[in-house]
Amino acid sequence: VLNGDIFDFRWNVTDDVQSAVDRAITDIVNLLEKMPNLNVHYVIGNHDNHHELVEALRKTAVHYARFSLYDYYLRLGSHFFLHGDCCNTRTVHHLLVNRRKRWAEKKRRPYYLSTLYSMVDRLGVSTIFNTIFFPRQRTAARTLYYLQSLPEGFPEGVRDIYLGHSHLPFQNFEYKGYRFHNSGSAVSPLGFKPVRFEL
Repeated sequence: VLNGDIFDFRWNVTDDVQSAVDRAITDIVNLLEKMPNLNVHYVIGNHDNHHELVEALRKTAVHYARFSLYDYYLRLGSHFFLHGDCCNTRTVHHLLVNRRKRWAEKKRRPYYLSTLYSMVDRLGVSTIFNTIFFPRQRTAARTLYYLQSLPEGFPEGVRDIYLGHSHLPFQNFEYKGYRFHNSGSAVSPLGFKPVRFEL
């Protein structure tokens, strides 16, 4: 399960969006072809919520039965996966949908800002930011608040909830009868810790 922000179209340093989309799809297809027994479930995040990329991912899902795409969340048994941008504030599903639409319309950041962002990230500023704004208990509480607003209702029978987004990795955080896991980010100094689960 890829839980969003796998490709970044907000801070993308490539001027040509189409070439960036092509490279992203090539990465997904290469993964599928190199590992023929692998099923890939891709939950879209806010940074990869770009209309051209999403459309290309949908076409990939048509051609590869082992590749599935989800706009907001995925449930596999007692495991529930979502990107985690619902944790920025206490929010409900229809407001997150509107926020994602606005995000998708935003222009790519200029190259100099991308470079500055990368430098600030290396200095550890993002570590301080994420530690302050996304502590585990607040993240868990906001996630449960969001899940209550899903169109089909709160997912009954869920035990484990998996997030990304905040770049703050943790596993097995117990809150109100649920276990929360965050895989962190591969581009963050906070670390990247993929979470293993069994069905």
